[in-house]
Amino acid sequence: MKTGLIWKEWRQNVWVFVAFIILVVGYGQIEVHQTIESHNTLQKHYQSEEFALSQKSKDKDLYVDETEIEDSLQIYADMNASLTVFSMILVLFMGLKITVFEKNKRADYIAQAMPYSKLTIIMHKLLLPLVIIIGACLLYSVTTYLTFTANVDAHYLFTLNEWLISNLNALLLLLVIFSFSFMMGTLIGDVVVAVAATGALLLSAMVITVGTLRYNIIGFYAYFKNSTIESISNSDDLSFLFDRAPYANYVILIILVVVFLILGCLFYSKASLENNGLMLMLPKARMPILIIGSLYTALILTTLNIDNDNRVSDAMVKSYLLHFGLTALIAFAIGWVLFYKVKKLRRI
Repeated sequence: MKTGLIWKEWRQNVWVFVAFIILVVGYGQIEVHQTIESHNTLQKHYQSEEFALSQKSKDKDLYVDETEIEDSLQIYADMNASLTVFSMILVLFMGLKITVFEKNKRADYIAQAMPYSKLTIIMHKLLLPLVIIIGACLLYSVTTYLTFTANVDAHYLFTLNEWLISNLNALLLLLVIFSFSFMMGTLIGDVVVAVAATGALLLSAMVITVGTLRYNIIGFYAYFKNSTIESISNSDDLSFLFDRAPYANYVILIILVVVFLILGCLFYSKASLENNGLMLMLPKARMPILIIGSLYTALILTTLNIDNDNRVSDAMVKSYLLHFGLTALIAFAIGWVLFYKVKKLRRI
């Protein structure tokens, strides 16, 4: 471990690291106290005379049974969804900050002037952010769990195992976001393009791609089985694809983190400082990126336009393939113009 590189990374990014810890833990505590306050207020309402009188009334609309009361007072381990989204934005910025933002400030010239290999430099770039992300998540988990257990009856709380699983899911998701933004930051040399491309790809992957891909897989499977989408969805034919064991999700996320980090290190080691500020740090990667990007664009924008109750016909499949091909060609053409013809996105 090179203390000089560690100190350089800390000095350049200390405000990002400290802000991340404060915002994650602080925002988490705000959410926790709001949840506790809401729980206590609702519990006091159930214990009030007004509620007792409403229970004794003959109006069935006002009656709340014990099961409904217990369910409404229950606090679940996955209540930190908004914090996870907030943290995802922060780690996305962190991944871009240590890569493409430094290119914009020419800070990486200083790093690469040191007597270390590019691989050594990039590994030290990764060390502090990973420690900060994992440490902040652990600190959040411990502080919020202790706050909950100190203020809420254990009967209404999630179990420790549920809390750990929920936080592990969030941590792995944050690491995926960070590693992906890190990879994009090493590949792209322009800050605006890097932010736009990374945000668009992540948003499309989380919001559009999964649902579209699932629907198309079921649709084509129904086509080859000469069945309807509804019947396939209600059967167990594709359960091996969608009903994975719980640990399988962890394995997939860990693999994604490792792959993105390896690609990021590879891009950094192959890139030249001469390409800082350009569309791509690796000009030779333009054509593979064009092909992959156009196919991905077609994938997320094209779906089988069919009725779930009707069988998938040949005409429907041909229409899908036609739309897929046209969308891919249009995306390829736009990308080709951006990569090869727009002057400000290439070396002048």
